[in-house]
Amino acid sequence: MYSQNGEDGIVARVFSIIGPGQRRCCEYGAWDGMHLSNTRALIENGWSGALIECDEARFNRLRRNARLFPTVAAIKARVDAADNRLSVLLKRCGVPLELDFLSIDVDGLDYDLLLALDDIRPRLICVEVNAGHHPASFAIIPRQVAANNVGQPLSAFVSAADKLGYRLICYTGNAFFLRQDEGRGPELPTLTPQDAYTGFLRAMPPSERRWLHLVNLGLVSPYYSFQNSLLTSSAYKLSRLGIARARMRYLAMKGRRSVAGIVGARRV
Repeated sequence: MYSQNGEDGIVARVFSIIGPGQRRCCEYGAWDGMHLSNTRALIENGWSGALIECDEARFNRLRRNARLFPTVAAIKARVDAADNRLSVLLKRCGVPLELDFLSIDVDGLDYDLLLALDDIRPRLICVEVNAGHHPASFAIIPRQVAANNVGQPLSAFVSAADKLGYRLICYTGNAFFLRQDEGRGPELPTLTPQDAYTGFLRAMPPSERRWLHLVNLGLVSPYYSFQNSLLTSSAYKLSRLGIARARMRYLAMKGRRSVAGIVGARRV
C-alpha cells in the first residue's frame, strides 16, 4: 500500500502468522509518515507507536500527517547509539519499549543502529540493506563511507542480528529479522543471506536489474563501486545497449529532478 517493495504486505503476513501482540510499531527515518512508509498501513489499522524523523521539512509534514492518530508520537530526532538511542527517545515520549515492529531506514548507518538495539527487543525488525553488496561479504565498510547510503553487507547484518537473538526470514532491499522466540515453523523459515538475496534478484524486473547493475559499477547514486560478481552484465545477461539506455534514463530522470528541486530519490 505504501512501502517501496511491498514491505507492508510482508509485515501484514508475518503478523497474521505470529499474532499482532500489543500492535505497537516504530519507524525511523519516517520521512513524512506516508512516503514509502513501512508502518502507515499498520497505523491506519489502529496500531500505536512512534515515528521518528530528523529532517525539518519532512518532520513538519510528518507531524501534520500524524495528527489523526493520537496514539502515535511524532518525534524530531536523529537516532544514534548514545544519548539519542531508540530506548531513550521512546521513554522521553512515554512510548512503551515493547515494540511488535520496528523499521530502520536512515540511508547509510542502519547497521550501526541495529547494533544499538541491545536494550530493546522488537518482535520483528525491518532494516534497509543496500543491494549493491555481495550477500556473502562480511567486510565492514568504513563508517564515513557507509554513511553515504552505502551501508554494510547483508551477511554483516545477519551476523549482528544473530547475536541480538534474531534470524533472517526475508529480503527485499530491506532485511526482515524475526526474534528467535517467534514464528518457528515452515511458514517462516530461516534464510541464509545468499538464498534471500538470490531470491530477491530472481523476482526483480529487468529494468531494476539494469539499474542495480549501474549501482554496482558506481555510475549512479551512491556512486560507490560495489564490485558484486552477482550484478555484472554477464551474470545478469544484460546487453550493452540495454545498460546504456538505463544509464541515459537515469541521467534524464536525475536532470528533471534537479530542475524541479527534488533531492535524494530513495532507492535501494
